[in-house]
Amino acid sequence: MAQILDTRSGTTDGGSGTSPARAGYKGYEAPVYDVERQIGDVELRLYQSCLLAEITVRGSRDSTMRKGFKALAAYLQQEGAPEMTVPVIHQPARIGNAAPVEHAGRDELWTTSFVMPRGRDRASLPEPEDENIHFRDVPAERLAVLTFSGRNHARRVNRKIGVLERTLAGPGLKVSGPARAMLYDDPFTLPWHRLNEVALPLR
Repeated sequence: MAQILDTRSGTTDGGSGTSPARAGYKGYEAPVYDVERQIGDVELRLYQSCLLAEITVRGSRDSTMRKGFKALAAYLQQEGAPEMTVPVIHQPARIGNAAPVEHAGRDELWTTSFVMPRGRDRASLPEPEDENIHFRDVPAERLAVLTFSGRNHARRVNRKIGVLERTLAGPGLKVSGPARAMLYDDPFTLPWHRLNEVALPLR
């Protein structure tokens, strides 16, 4: 059954009658997924298709996360814009039709994304005033996800990605793209109360 993400409380909506639009994390809507399998601390999840609003910025992982979040948060203040959802997704940018390439440089392109609420399509969303914000449809996908709390700066995210990669190497699972960070709390939340995840797409 579909799982509505609420990792901190350990609760899910498994068809008990809870409205998916009201479930999620700290009152924010979150993506719907099924947990297919668990390998140690890593969950293999099947996510439903979704619509993203995203912006690509050049710089370091940390600086582009801040800039991207600020731009997308401004879009959510426009008239008729959707409500905030979680997580904020941050990953290496896709150039044209090419797959995104993992990198760790200080002057690279990174994409920050928000998932649009269920029930909102492109036609129902206002055109972003920032011409650098675009919408992208994402089909259903399988992700291997590692959850952690604490700080989510670039070095720590990279270490967690390494843990995730080593976990997947054992059972021989094939990765189809670079890692992404999925962050659920604002930067003012105390580190030990933060919910962070790193994920790798699977074939």
